[in-house]
Amino acid sequence: MITEDEINTVYAALQLANRDYYKAQEEYLKEKYNLEKNINRAYADGLITGKNEIERNGNIAQTFGNQLDHVQDLKVKAEDAKYNREWYQIEIDRIQAVIRLMEVLEEK
Repeated sequence: MITEDEINTVYAALQLANRDYYKAQEEYLKEKYNLEKNINRAYADGLITGKNEIERNGNIAQTFGNQLDHVQDLKVKAEDAKYNREWYQIEIDRIQAVIRLMEVLEEK
């Protein structure tokens, strides 16, 4: 039997997971935007050069390596938060299904 305390705990966890996801996603998008802005500024200033895309990408990796790594780490963090949020949503769906099943069985 599912208790009211269990239900409240899962809903509270989902609420925290939603908050964490939106915070992580916002941080990732902000840093990604800053990185793209810096790369575009470097192109405009002539700091990124190369005959082809491979050379330019190598130049970007050398110039912005730490920032690229940081943005990638934030992306992974946001994806983890998303999966955590989805897990709690699945748990709530499961609880709702069990409660509905119990109600149907009581009606019979």
